[in-house]
Amino acid sequence: MTFPTGRATDDAETIAAQIDGQLSRTLARLTAWRSTIEATSMVDSLEAQDRYQSIAASVVLVDAKKDTTGLAETYQRRFPAIGAADLASEWIAARTAMVAFLTWMQGNWPERTGTNKPAFLEFGPTGELRKFTISLPAPARTSLLARIDAVLAAFS
Repeated sequence: MTFPTGRATDDAETIAAQIDGQLSRTLARLTAWRSTIEATSMVDSLEAQDRYQSIAASVVLVDAKKDTTGLAETYQRRFPAIGAADLASEWIAARTAMVAFLTWMQGNWPERTGTNKPAFLEFGPTGELRKFTISLPAPARTSLLARIDAVLAAFS
């Protein structure tokens, strides 16, 4: 799976906009998904795949661009309330929560029917991705919600 990380020549403003867009979409989807899981104790396989890929793409993008010259200053200019925050340290905390989410997904749903594909992916005979529902027992639901909450809290 390839994730877009922009061009090597992108300036700090462009990169900040890319990161903001990616993280905003990811966090909005994750927030909505959390509400659904809490209410139903069910996970739609295609939504699970989307949330997984969105978080993975966010980690890849920020890791690839975090050392761009002027990026920290760009964020401080765009969001004056953050002041002289140590953005590198804040990213480490956010990244840790995101990787914990990804690891949980991989650990709890490592494969389905011996195909070595994540359990939330199931393909039909012609290669189409199939949608199905995963029921979450109470401990799994609590654990998944805790991982989601950690990611959301890292950006609060």
